[in-house]
Amino acid sequence: MLTEPIQPLVIVYTASIGALGIVALIYQRTWLQPNHPSGVAPWQASWIHFGLFLWLIFTSILLAQSLANLFQDLMPSDSTWQMALLGTCTHLSLLAVFLVNALLKTPLTPQNFGQSTQPIAKAFKSALVHFLRLIPLLYLWGLCLSVLEKQGVLPPVEMQPMVQIILEAPSPWLLIVFGILAVFIAPVSEELLFRGALYPFLKARLSPKVALGLSALIFAAFHFPTLAYALPLFLLGLALGHSYESTNDLRVPILFHAVFNLNTLIIILLQRQ
Repeated sequence: MLTEPIQPLVIVYTASIGALGIVALIYQRTWLQPNHPSGVAPWQASWIHFGLFLWLIFTSILLAQSLANLFQDLMPSDSTWQMALLGTCTHLSLLAVFLVNALLKTPLTPQNFGQSTQPIAKAFKSALVHFLRLIPLLYLWGLCLSVLEKQGVLPPVEMQPMVQIILEAPSPWLLIVFGILAVFIAPVSEELLFRGALYPFLKARLSPKVALGLSALIFAAFHFPTLAYALPLFLLGLALGHSYESTNDLRVPILFHAVFNLNTLIIILLQRQ
């Protein structure tokens, strides 16, 4: 649990982001216009192909973890460096699966991800607005948790392990590694997996709303959250899926995810001051 007092810069920053989030909610109809009302195309893969796809994912992760273990002796003895190496290898292995299948044009991953012709600036704007719309809901959940803690209904919420690691990181180089992983690598690999592959596969067999909810639930479970963090991660998964469905542009949830992680990283770094 976070016992240190909240830094004033954290309060100012989070309040500013929250205010922008309220503005985004108020003006969302004029800022966000679905440019693909038909949504994301379902991935019409067989269960056999999807099973082989999952087998490739798990196999690549196991190989990446084994490779990371081989290089642990070359890393500093601090366990946080080893965790950074493990995370980097895991996400790079996911990217490798999609890259190899795309180059070989196999049926084990979708070949035509949502490829909108909209400029990257418009995709980033859409991602930013989706991110800001989510923030007030997350703040409201945090406020509810705080009230329930003070009333003794819930025990104190423990800090997420990754947040604790970054807060106590002994080296600026370690912060850079975690920053690159969180902002540039993980958003791409996770969005390819959950929004690029899983959601279209579920959409081919379920209604879009059920597919969206189930993919968001699996996304939350993938991050092994405690009960306190399960709902925010589920809401994040819903928002990421909706941003993809409403634009049919996979760059939008990738950028959204990157901005979300960057925002979290900024708050942690401000708290370290």
